[in-house]
Amino acid sequence: MSDFSRVSNFNPKANFKLVRIGADCPVLEIELNEMQQISAERIKELTRNFIGEGVKGTGSYSYSDGNLVITNEQAIIDGTPLTISKLELAISEGEKAYLQVWLKEITYRDDIKANGNMQEEQTVPNKILDTNIGIETSRRMQIQFDLVKDTNLRSELNPANLLLGSIKNGKFELEANLYKGYQNTRYVDKYEITEAGETTFHTTGAFRVNSNSLDVYVNGVLQLMGYDEDYVEVNSNTFRFNNPVPKGSEVIAKYNQTVVSVERPNTHGATHNASGDDPIDISDLADRNGVRLKLEKAPEVLKNLGASIETATPLNASLESNITQAREQNAKLQTNINSSTETNDTLHTTTQEAEATNTKILDATQKAKDFVANLENSQNLVKIREDVDNLQNQLKDVQNMSYEGSDLITCDHSLDGRTDNMTLKGRTLHNLAEVTEVMEGNTNNQGILTLVANGTWERKIRFDTSLFKPNTQYTIMVNCMTNTVTASTRIKVVHVWGDFFPSMSPISYLPGETGYKKAVVTTISDINGKYLHVEPTNDAISGNWIGTVMILEGDWSDKEVPEYFYGIQGASDKSKNLFNSKTKNDTVNPNNGELAGIESTQWSSSTELITLKKGIYFFNKGLSEGDGYTYVYFYNLDNSYQGRDTRQVMGTNENSLVITKDCKIRICCRKENSNDWQLEEGIEQTEYEPYYKGEKVKYKSVGKNLINIEEILKRYSIPYQLKDGICAFSTNISLYSKGIFSPKDGSQYSISCKVQAGTVVNFRLAFAYKDGTYSSTNYATNTNNFTEIKATSTLGKQVAYIRMDWTTDGTVSIKDLQIEKGGTVTKFENHKEDYKEILLPQNCSFNGLDTIQDTIEETEQGVVYTQRIGKIVFNGTEDWGLNGTNNNTLEFVITTAYKPNSKLLCDNFTNIIGGDIEGVRVSSSGKFIIHINKSKLETPNIQGFKQYLKANPITVYYQLAEPKTYLLKEAETDTKTYEDKTYVQSLNIISPFFDFSIPTNYNSITKQQGKEINRIWDMIDNVILPCILDNNYATNVVQLNRGMFIPDNK
Repeated sequence: MSDFSRVSNFNPKANFKLVRIGADCPVLEIELNEMQQISAERIKELTRNFIGEGVKGTGSYSYSDGNLVITNEQAIIDGTPLTISKLELAISEGEKAYLQVWLKEITYRDDIKANGNMQEEQTVPNKILDTNIGIETSRRMQIQFDLVKDTNLRSELNPANLLLGSIKNGKFELEANLYKGYQNTRYVDKYEITEAGETTFHTTGAFRVNSNSLDVYVNGVLQLMGYDEDYVEVNSNTFRFNNPVPKGSEVIAKYNQTVVSVERPNTHGATHNASGDDPIDISDLADRNGVRLKLEKAPEVLKNLGASIETATPLNASLESNITQAREQNAKLQTNINSSTETNDTLHTTTQEAEATNTKILDATQKAKDFVANLENSQNLVKIREDVDNLQNQLKDVQNMSYEGSDLITCDHSLDGRTDNMTLKGRTLHNLAEVTEVMEGNTNNQGILTLVANGTWERKIRFDTSLFKPNTQYTIMVNCMTNTVTASTRIKVVHVWGDFFPSMSPISYLPGETGYKKAVVTTISDINGKYLHVEPTNDAISGNWIGTVMILEGDWSDKEVPEYFYGIQGASDKSKNLFNSKTKNDTVNPNNGELAGIESTQWSSSTELITLKKGIYFFNKGLSEGDGYTYVYFYNLDNSYQGRDTRQVMGTNENSLVITKDCKIRICCRKENSNDWQLEEGIEQTEYEPYYKGEKVKYKSVGKNLINIEEILKRYSIPYQLKDGICAFSTNISLYSKGIFSPKDGSQYSISCKVQAGTVVNFRLAFAYKDGTYSSTNYATNTNNFTEIKATSTLGKQVAYIRMDWTTDGTVSIKDLQIEKGGTVTKFENHKEDYKEILLPQNCSFNGLDTIQDTIEETEQGVVYTQRIGKIVFNGTEDWGLNGTNNNTLEFVITTAYKPNSKLLCDNFTNIIGGDIEGVRVSSSGKFIIHINKSKLETPNIQGFKQYLKANPITVYYQLAEPKTYLLKEAETDTKTYEDKTYVQSLNIISPFFDFSIPTNYNSITKQQGKEINRIWDMIDNVILPCILDNNYATNVVQLNRGMFIPDNK
C-alpha cells in the first residue's frame, strides 16, 4: 500500500534553486515532489510579480434576477492561470464576488472536474492508476476554483481569493481586469454539418494555438481539446475533431483577437499604424505598480528561472525514463513469470512429445532405408506409389503439431504446407437482449434501437428478463452507432441498466459520444418482476441515439466477442446479401408494380420480388430520393401491390431503408445493369458478396501479415494505383472512421508502413481502443521520399480498430504495410491467405448445445457434415395435447418423438426439468412439453394455446434422436499453412470450434524454448539472485548450477 502521508519539505523562503540527487542512492518521493514545487513556485513568482492578478476581460458577464453569470473567461490568481467556461453566483446589491482558488489532492477514485471548475458538470477521464502496474503509485494536486461571496469558505484548504467586482446600481462592476486599455475582438464562427464524417474545420480569423483562446461547441456542449479528448488545434485557423461530427449537428467556434486600444493617451499618438494597432511605449507603464523597477530586475529572475528549468528538464526526463523503464521491467518480470510457468509446462509436454516423435522418426527412417533397399528390384509401380504415400504420411506425422480453439488461432513455428485432419464443430449462442416494450417515439428494428430524446427519462425501451437465471453472470455489450442527443448540461444522456444486477453502474453515453462499451454483471437470487432497459435521461433534450445491445451468458471480458446478432445464432451464416434477384434494363409501372417491358439504357430493375422482415437495410447502389435515382416498390406477402416509395429513410444515411412490417419489394435503380447489387441488414455498407441460398461456414488461414491494402481500398470503393509494391490513392473518410483492420481478440498488435506523403498533411496510422482512447505512429511528412512509421498497441488495452489518420486530405503512397500480432515490429512480409467456405445442405445450420455439436470433418469418402442439432418452429399448427394442469401453468405436449432428456435452447422459454413454472423440456420418454402461465392464454385449453403460438411462434433447438450425415462433394476443409507463423481465423458471426494439426518446425521450437530457458536463468542471475545476496540477513552464499542443483557431499 502506498504511503501518501508526506508531500515534501519544500519551503519557499529557503529560495532553493534545484534538488541535487546523489549517485548510487535511492530517490525519495519527497525529493521528487520538492523538485516540482521549486519549479512551480519560480513560475508563480514571475507571474505574480510581472503580470499580476485579474481576469482577461474577454468573457461575458451578465447579472439579472439576483444571479451573476460569467462565461468564457480567463483569469490569473496567485500566479495560476484559470480557464472559466461558466460560473454562477446568487448575489445581491452591494455584495462582492470573489474568485476562490485552492489545491485539492486527487486519487484514482475521484471524479476530475474539467479545468478544476467546481461548477462544471463535465469530467475528465481519471487515468491516474496505471493498469499495467495495478496499484496506486501517485496522486495529483488539482487547481480547483469557484465563484463565492464568503472568502472564509474552504479555509481548511488555505485558498487564494481574488476580488472580481461587486453589484452596484443593479449591475455588476468588474474591478479585476488585467488589460484595461486593451480592445478585445470576439469572433464566432458557425458550421452546419450537412454531410456525415466531417472532422476538419477552418476559422475565418486567426486564434493563438494551444493557449485556450479557442472554445469549440457541438450542439451547445463545450468540447475538450487534446488527442485523447474531443478535438485538436492544427494551426492558427484550423481545428480537427478526433471523431467525425454527426450529420445535422451545429459546430460553433469562439476565439479572441486582442489588439492595443486606439483610445490611449496622446503622448505618442504619432506611433499609431494604419490599422489602428498601437505599439507599447514602456513609459506608459511607468506609473503602474512600479512595473519599470520590476522589469529592470526581470533579466536576473529569468536567468535564475532558466537555470532552474535547465536543471529540472534533464531531471524530469531522467525521471520519466526511470518510470518508463520501471514499468517495462515490471511488465517484463510479470511476462517472464508467466512465460516461465508456461515454458515449464510446455517443456514437460514437449519432452514427452519429443520422445514419441523421436521414436516415430527412427521408425520412419528405418522404413525409408528398407524402402530404398527394395526399390531397385521392384517392378510394381502401383505398389511403389502406395509405399511413397505411406512414407510421406509417416514423416508428416512426426512433423505435425495439434491445435484447437475458436475465433483466431495462432500457430507458431509453422512450415509451408497444409493443415491436416481439419475438423469443425458447431456452436450456438443466444442474445438475451430481447425487446419487450418500446415507449412512444422510439423504435426497434431487429435489435437496432432508436431512442428519441425529449427531456424525460420515461421514453425508454425495456428488455424481456424472463429468460435470465438467478445468481448467474452475464456480459452486457452496447454499441452506439449514432448519437445526436443534446443536453441541458454536460451529463450522461443515455443509460443501459437494470435493478436485478446488484451494484451495477449504468452503461452511459455523453452527448455525441459513440462506440462500444461492456459490463460483466451477476443477477440477484430473486429476479421476478425486475427490469432492464435503455433510456434517455431528463437532461437529454433532443436528438437520436441509435445502437445495439447484446447480452450473453457468462463472463466475456477475456473472450472474443462476436459481431452483433439478434436472437439465436449458430456458427454458420445465411447470405448477408439479400438481393436474390436478377436485374434487367427495364423500368417498373408505378400503377401496378409490374415490369414495364420497355428496354432502357438508364434504368435497371430487379426481376423478382425480394422478401424482407421488419428491420433496417442498406442498399449499396443508393436510395436517395432527391434526384430520383432509386425507386422502391412495396408488395404484401401475398404479392399484392402496395405502392411506390412508401418508406422511411434513416436521417444518418440516405442508403438505409426502414421496413416497418414484413413485406416484399422490388428495386428500380438509375444505374447500369450489373451483377453486384447488395441489400443487407444494418445501417452501414460492408464488402460485397454474391447472394447464396442456404448457410455457409467460412474461415481462412493467414500468414504473419494480417492486412491486404488492396482489399481495404476495394471495400470502400477507393480508386488506387499499384506498381512495384507501391500503392497510391487519395485519402477517404472511411479509412479514418471505419478503419483498415478490426482485431477479433484482445491481443497486442504492431503496425508498420513506409509512406510518401504526397499532398496529404500529417499522415499516420493509429490504434483506436475500446475504452475510447488512442495511440499512433509518428507523422509521415516527407513528400519526396518514403518514411517508415511504426507503433505497437498499449499492452492490456483492447484494440477496437486500426485506422489511417491525417490533418488535410490529399494523395499518399504507401508500401510494406504490415499489421501483426505481438509487441514487436518485424521484417515486412507480403500478405498471404487461403479462403475456405463450406455450403451446408438446404435447411441446415451449424449448431452446438454444450458438448452435443454438429461436425464437419474429412473422411475416406470425403468431407462429411454430421447434424446432431435440429431446429423447429412451433406456430400453432401442430398436433398438441394437454399433458397436465398446475396452479399457475398448463402443460402441453406434442407426440413427435424426441431424444429422451434432450438438451434444448428456446428463444422465448427457459429450459426446465419440471415444476409449476414456465419453460420447455423433453421428458425421459422423449415427449416435448411446454409449461405456460395460464394468464397468457385467452382460454385455458389446447385451442387457447394454439392461438398463443400463432401470435407468438417459438423456435427450439434440440438434440436429434439419431444424427444425420451428408456428404459434401465440393467441400474441402484443410487450408494452406505458412513459414514461421500461421493464423486460422473464422469469418462467421459466431466462430465454430476448430481442431487440426499443421506441419511444424520442431527445431525452431527447441531453439525458442532454449532462449526462454536462458531468459529465465538471466532473470534468476540478474534479478532474483542479487536480491537474495543483498539481503543483510543472508549468512550463506548460494551456488546455483545450471541444469541441476548439486548438494555438497557430507
